[in-house]
Amino acid sequence: MAQFDYIFNRSPNTPAQVGMDATLAAVSSPSAPSLLIATYTEYPSLWINVGEVGTLTVNDEIFTDHGWTILAQIYDFPATLSGDPTNNNPVYQTLTEPTLSAVIAKLALPAGSGALQKWSQAFYRMLSA
Repeated sequence: MAQFDYIFNRSPNTPAQVGMDATLAAVSSPSAPSLLIATYTEYPSLWINVGEVGTLTVNDEIFTDHGWTILAQIYDFPATLSGDPTNNNPVYQTLTEPTLSAVIAKLALPAGSGALQKWSQAFYRMLSA
């Protein structure tokens, strides 16, 4: 199983996030989701946890996602400042209320650093477009 941990922790598009915080699934819900901005690759990604834990089976081995699923990813940061912020920047899920409002509200809050604020604003524009 360790060999798959390495692969899954390096790919931002996999639902099997064995290294991500499992405890947040217990306190996350559709009306109070947890968010994570991952910047460990050159393409930042936004992850969401609404408290629903899932699994993925690979070669008969089962992995957990700890409730985390990818919400959006930025491949072209300048496009996030354009009239169509999703151009070349995929949004992988269509959120419904109350989750959409909760995510937009969280992304609108001031962030802890300049870089994090920049990514929060970019994802805010993508999801509120």
